[in-house]
Formats: sequence, C-alpha cells, structure tokens
Amino acid sequence: MPSWTGSGGVRCCSPAPPAWPSPSALAVAAAAQWLANWVITTTFPGISGFSLGLAYGIYTLFSILAFVFVIRAVPETKGRELEDMDRLAAPRARV
Repeated sequence: MPSWTGSGGVRCCSPAPPAWPSPSALAVAAAAQWLANWVITTTFPGISGFSLGLAYGIYTLFSILAFVFVIRAVPETKGRELEDMDRLAAPRARV
C-alpha cells in the first residue's frame, strides 16, 4: 500500500524498478520528504497562531495539487509488462 510517510512509501509503489537509479532516487525522495516535513514543522506554529483553518487549508491545497500532479504526470503501470516501463519513462515527443 502506498504511503505519504517517509521514503518507504516511494519504494512500495514500484514493485520492480530498474536497479541503477534506485539508490540515487531513494536518496532524493528521502531528502524531499525530510525537507517537506521541516517546512511543515516550521511554518505550522506561525500560521496556526494566525488561523488554524488557514493552516489546514494551505496544507490541504498543496495535497490536492500533489494529487492532481500525480494523476496527470505519472503514468499508470498496472497490467503492463516490466519491459514496457522504459518506454513510459522516456521523454514524450512534443507535437
């Protein structure tokens, strides 16, 4: 089951990734997660002191934006062969 908590969630979404980018990709994903957690931890007290609804609203907005990004930019891999994954990761030709 995918998770938004920590870099473990990044790995569980992909059952058989290619071996070569995994350590680097995992390091970048973990760093991004730590950075996002730090931003939330440092901004929440100030925003919630002004308005708790505003704080939750801002974080909800960013969650919705992340969801829309994933739906639009991340290709579906269910039912595809492992050999087809390279074609999904290739840059698309702009017409």
